[in-house]
Amino acid sequence: MAIGAPDTLETPLFTLGSTAVTGQMLIHFGLLLLVTIVVASLLRAWVVRVLAKYGSKHDETVTSYGRFVWAVTFFIGLAIALHTIGINMTHAFAAGGIFALVIGFAVKNIAENLVAGVILRLEHTISHGDVIEFDKNMVRVTHLGTRATTARTLDDEDILIPNSKLIGSAVINFTLRDPLYRLSTEVEVPAEDLDCVRRTLEETAHAIDWRARDREPEVFLVGRNSSKATYEVAGWINNPWHAPKQRSNLNESLWGRLDR
Repeated sequence: MAIGAPDTLETPLFTLGSTAVTGQMLIHFGLLLLVTIVVASLLRAWVVRVLAKYGSKHDETVTSYGRFVWAVTFFIGLAIALHTIGINMTHAFAAGGIFALVIGFAVKNIAENLVAGVILRLEHTISHGDVIEFDKNMVRVTHLGTRATTARTLDDEDILIPNSKLIGSAVINFTLRDPLYRLSTEVEVPAEDLDCVRRTLEETAHAIDWRARDREPEVFLVGRNSSKATYEVAGWINNPWHAPKQRSNLNESLWGRLDR
């Protein structure tokens, strides 16, 4: 019986197309499929682990990348396993290549955004919660997706920014290194007794309680004519998202002192 076992495994069980499938071929197919599932699962776990370093571990986007890698790996392994049992995959790969080329042109933007999303996570230049300037608008990032990044505007509106735009465009990230933000405003005053005006502006800027204490305010004379002088008053705050409100507060404080 033991001697005849190999002959039994080589006995054709059924025919698939023009290929006679034996028990031995099925065993090889099953083993390759098992190895494929294990490798695909390991790759998925590795991708999730790497990307999780650059975002939330519970982020659905990270698991989406993992599932995509698993599916691609499984498809490749399945094709190899089918080829080992005698099913000629050459024509299928050729047809698949043509099909993939056609689909590639159709989903070019989707692919660009998908790759850009991975780059954003790996480079960690834009993250959840960052305050950025995109297309001359200050927005706060609320979600990094596979195709697009969701951001909230100062008007409390959500916008979707394609990931490829964030990679290919000039984007200001106000919170990349730290949340410090230089807040400035201009004040126009009569062109007389400028020393007194400067002292008043400097004292007012220093007395503001919401400014960042590790940066000193600055006062610059930026323009003057026979009747008017223009000063720029700048200070630092710890949250750029509050800039519009704090600029208003700064203006009120400055004009409140100047009107006395």
